[in-house]
Amino acid sequence: MNAAPRRHRSVGLIVCAAVVLGGCASVSDDAQNSSLAALATQVPAPKDYHPPKPEKTRSCDRLFHSAVPSTGRMPAGSYMEEIRKRGKLIVGVDQNTLRLGYFDPSDKAMEGLDIDLLRAVARAIFGRSKDRIVFKAISTAQRESVIESGEVDIVASAFSITCDRLQNMYFSSVYYLAQQKLLVLEDSTDDTLSDLRGKEVCATKSSTSIKNLAGTGVVPHPVELRPDCLVELQEGNVAAITADDSILFGFKQQDRQTKIVGRCINVERYGMAINRRHPEFVRFVNGVLKRLGPAGLERIRRRWLGGLTAPTGDEISQCDHRSALRRAAARRRPQPVSP
Repeated sequence: MNAAPRRHRSVGLIVCAAVVLGGCASVSDDAQNSSLAALATQVPAPKDYHPPKPEKTRSCDRLFHSAVPSTGRMPAGSYMEEIRKRGKLIVGVDQNTLRLGYFDPSDKAMEGLDIDLLRAVARAIFGRSKDRIVFKAISTAQRESVIESGEVDIVASAFSITCDRLQNMYFSSVYYLAQQKLLVLEDSTDDTLSDLRGKEVCATKSSTSIKNLAGTGVVPHPVELRPDCLVELQEGNVAAITADDSILFGFKQQDRQTKIVGRCINVERYGMAINRRHPEFVRFVNGVLKRLGPAGLERIRRRWLGGLTAPTGDEISQCDHRSALRRAAARRRPQPVSP
């Protein structure tokens, strides 16, 4: 897209900091859908939200939750005890996502939905002592590598649970349901992926959002950092951004001359990622989430994303169904033959 730059505007530095231990029989989309549907986990939800009933094939509460021990009394030999003795919880977060994980320069502090959850984990280990978290800034593409290498203890960065990722790491219980949507300029008439065929659409590298553009006819425009997409849209280099609505909500607050449009493209189930060497830490984190409960998770959601309407159970089911049909159609579509 070669439109003239719409305007130049600096984008402030912003920051981002589960379903679960169960593996997938395969990494196919069908396996992913059936695996995720089988996980009986709670998600943050307002009173009018009714999540789809899970298949009764696995009890995550029984298998993957444990009681949270008293602060300072972590089980001997556990990873939580190792963290407690070290004195710091090392977390991987994205530095570029308003409302999910953001460095507020005025307060000189991290804030956001993901950050609140990480602080709840830290409090469960250390009590209410301050400065017990070390934040390591990572990009979308770095989320998996820092977990696999052990560089961080946990990643919270709008990290969607997928079968591919479950092969290499564990995830906590699902703590938030996002919907992949589109962000366009306020004067744009584009409303769906069909409207954007042949046009460039921005998304971050290694994200589920950019993968979900396969077979849609749009031209993917990959970038390293989430705010890069907002700059590209403002400069007229792309026709739209696609990302989770929780991410787009922050972009819209940064640029009031944009709007979120279209139906849900894909449902994204957020979890906190943990190295596979530490299943007891996953159970501990799930215990923290369970102790927060739906009411606690909903309070956190409303604090940071209160202006974003939570999806209903029917909307989630319909979006999952449309996503499966779109992926199936993409697989059937003939691939170009190399000369």
